[in-house]
Amino acid sequence: MSTFPEEQCKKKIKLYHLYKELEELSGDIIVPSLLNHFQRESAEFHRAENFSDEFWADKKKQKKYFMYKNTIDALMWLYVKEEQVTETQELPVKDGFINSGFVFSTGKTCNLLKVTASDLSAFRSTNELVEDVDYIRQKKKDGTTAKYAPYLYNIEKTCVALYNISYEKLRQPGFDLEKHKREETRKVFDSINK
Repeated sequence: MSTFPEEQCKKKIKLYHLYKELEELSGDIIVPSLLNHFQRESAEFHRAENFSDEFWADKKKQKKYFMYKNTIDALMWLYVKEEQVTETQELPVKDGFINSGFVFSTGKTCNLLKVTASDLSAFRSTNELVEDVDYIRQKKKDGTTAKYAPYLYNIEKTCVALYNISYEKLRQPGFDLEKHKREETRKVFDSINK
């Protein structure tokens, strides 16, 4: 029995995890950009090659074909997953959005809380964001956690830890985050100078 489809599936899964880590480090823009790039490259490859019987005898062409196919599939899994999270984030607070637990990737958290990944990293290292309170490391299926596992954030608790306000207040139309940060800084200086 041939293991051909199984081999390709394993490659897709490896690529999925690779791009998931890359997304955690780079933010949400990377997945759509890579997806567009590989879809264009794949289309060019398909136009240039003759998909006849000879194609399936040429190992180099097959390898390139499956590289594009597996990469696009892996990126599409991430893209579709991100779209589902985006739909979730539009739910009203009363439907449990802010209490949905540790479900937001670093990229999504950066977008929702208007903060950079390096800021989140700094807040984690100074314990302003506390592990198992504001964020967790994503667990494997067996329940263990890898050393460099991606972070998942509780959006409400992280918002309170960063800005001292609820996520509901942050997302209100017209809320001025920069003004709020200046006011919070002023309060800290006032309390020090008393």
